Amino acid sequence: MNLRARGGKAVTVLDALRQRAATPEAAVGGGVLLVACGFGVLVFTWAKVAGLLVTSLQLPYVISGGGAGLLLVQVGLLLLRSGPRRRRAAERAARHEELTALLRRLGDTGAQPAEAPAVQPSNGTAPAQPSRRRRLSTETA
Repeated sequence: MNLRARGGKAVTVLDALRQRAATPEAAVGGGVLLVACGFGVLVFTWAKVAGLLVTSLQLPYVISGGGAGLLLVQVGLLLLRSGPRRRRAAERAARHEELTALLRRLGDTGAQPAEAPAVQPSNGTAPAQPSRRRRLSTETA
């Protein structure tokens, strides 16, 4: 089923949903929804178990409802955590692409990058020199 044509290419409803679900905002929204549903399942399970006095009748609710509720909450929290990470990764990738393009342009012009000025500490002392530690040998003589 075609939703609409874009640039001579048909976009299906499933393709449109995939594109929307790939955004970090969708991951955060889905995470919130799953956490809410998980807590809803846990509350429903508690309500069913609280009305039963016989332990053998409570166990199926606790096992299935409690397990499903906790699973939904965990997956929701995973999505909540991954959304901002995906956004930061996309921003880093965009910056990387921009820097790569700038370096390519710089290389095409034949210009040399300017040397960075030496950093002077604000207290007037000379900058610290790198440590020249000798490697300790593990050999015994």
